[in-house]
Amino acid sequence: MKLDYSIVKAKFLKKFDLVGIISYQTYQEKLGFADAKYKSLIVVGKNYYRNQKHTTGFQPALFAQGKDYHQVMTELFKSVEMENKGVFYVDNSPFNEKLAGYLAGFGFIGHNQLLINPEYGSFFFLGISALSEEFNNYDQPFKNFSCSSCRKCESACPTKALTPTYQKEKCKSFITQKNIIGSSENFSDDIILGCDLCQTVCPYNARLKFSDIFIDSGDSFNLKELLSLSKNEFKEMYKDYTYHYLNPEVIAKNIILRLLYKKDYLKLRKYKDLILNKESLRSLYLDHEKEIENG
Repeated sequence: MKLDYSIVKAKFLKKFDLVGIISYQTYQEKLGFADAKYKSLIVVGKNYYRNQKHTTGFQPALFAQGKDYHQVMTELFKSVEMENKGVFYVDNSPFNEKLAGYLAGFGFIGHNQLLINPEYGSFFFLGISALSEEFNNYDQPFKNFSCSSCRKCESACPTKALTPTYQKEKCKSFITQKNIIGSSENFSDDIILGCDLCQTVCPYNARLKFSDIFIDSGDSFNLKELLSLSKNEFKEMYKDYTYHYLNPEVIAKNIILRLLYKKDYLKLRKYKDLILNKESLRSLYLDHEKEIENG
C-alpha cells in the first residue's frame, strides 16, 4: 500500500518550512545510476536567516552560528509525529541534497550554485529522509523563477570563484574550512569561517523572514583561545556548535589572514610566540614577518 502524500507532507510541514517528496527512481535517473535501496525521498528545508545583532569580532557565517544545525535538524525530524519516517540525513549524506531539493520543487540553482527559493532565498538548511515505501503522489521541480541576467553574486565573490564557472577550490567558504593558506585579500570582512557574500547581495535574499528557531547567538572567535586549545579540547568545548569538528588552527589561520588584511600588526606581534609554536601557522607568520615587525 502506498503512503498518502498529503498526510505525510502535512506532518512534516508542522516542523519544517519546506517539504517535498520525490521518487527515488527520478533522483537516480538525474544522477545516471540505479539501485533498489529506496523508493522515496522526503526532502525538508528549514529557514536559518538570522538577525545579526553583533557587528564586531571574528565571526562565523550564518550557517555556522549558534547550535549545530545538524543536531537541530535531526531533533526536528525526530519530533515529526509519524512512525516510519525513514533514515534521516543532514549534510553528511549519501545524497546530493541540492539536486534532491530542486527535484522536490524547492527552487532553482542560482549562479552562486545555491538552491534558491522565492520565499526563503538561499538561507535554508536541507535534510533528506530515505524510505523504502512508495507514495501516491510526488512533487515536481520548480520552473517559474531564475537568476535571469543578474550577476551580483559573481561581482561580490572575493575570490572570483564564480567566474567563469563555479570553482570549489577557490570558494572562500571552502578555503576557510580547510588547512589552505589563501590570500589575505580574501578576508575583507570579519566573516572568517564560511562566507555569506554571494548570498547577501542576492535579490532573492533582500526581504527574508527571520528564522523561528535559528537565532543570532553573537558567536565570535578568540585568537588566543584558538592558539591555546588542542583539537580535542576545542571539539569538547564546542561540541554543540557546527564547527566543532575543525582544527582550531584552521580558524586561527583565517584570523591571522584577516589581521594581515587589516594591517593589525600589533595584535599579530602580541600573539607571535603562540603562532610560531604552531607548525601549521609558523610559515604564514614568517612569510610576513618583516611586514608585521615593521608595521
